[in-house]
Amino acid sequence: KVNKTASADTWTLGGFSSNLDSIAVDTNGFNITVNGVTYNSKDSISGVAPLSSSPTIQDLSNWINSLGIDAAASVIQTTDSSHYVFQIYQLNNQ
Repeated sequence: KVNKTASADTWTLGGFSSNLDSIAVDTNGFNITVNGVTYNSKDSISGVAPLSSSPTIQDLSNWINSLGIDAAASVIQTTDSSHYVFQIYQLNNQ
């Protein structure tokens, strides 16, 4: 018997022309909270290097994916070679 079906949470930012486009990160760093734990891009986390002060969208995606948490990020080419989106999605939603 299924009491609840899973649904993924996804956040998408568009308007990028390349996976190497810069993304603005607050001077306090980028925070992501998953399962009640907050990770900050300025901190060294379990061997994960801090994110630079002017990262690309690919850098931010790689940083999130290197955390080993129940979230992942992707840079996706959409309609043609100059349209990209940055996407963060939850891997497990229990």
